[in-house]
Amino acid sequence: MLRYGDAALRAPVYDYARLYRPQAQAIAAQLGPELVNADYHPRPDERPFTERHPELMWVALVLVVLTLMGTALHSVKGKRADSKQ
Repeated sequence: MLRYGDAALRAPVYDYARLYRPQAQAIAAQLGPELVNADYHPRPDERPFTERHPELMWVALVLVVLTLMGTALHSVKGKRADSKQ
């Protein structure tokens, strides 16, 4: 049975290359038709929340920049008002 299509798995490592000895009367194998596995369930997404939703990091970054800009503008306005008095 050949299974494929799971990107999370690494390629298998076999000792085949080291142990292989060609035989004169080897039997040829042939793959059958592709079948859907009814018992297949995809793996749960185990990535961190921030990697699953990168747009939230951009929203947070924009909010932080806007907050810093607002704080800087408020500070500049406060200094102008103090210097007029």
